[in-house]
Amino acid sequence: MFAEQVGKTMVINPGSTKFNNTCVILSLPDMEVRVLPLLNKIPLKIWNWGGTL
Repeated sequence: MFAEQVGKTMVINPGSTKFNNTCVILSLPDMEVRVLPLLNKIPLKIWNWGGTL
């Protein structure tokens, strides 16, 4: 996973499409969040703090 700020935009990428199927873009300073599916998969929005599902 990586996060990189490009101007007023924060891009968060899962790094591996085998286990993750979304990319999240956070626009700053208005904090607008866009979730983009990768590989035509449906995004699953959950918090996973290193545990297993």
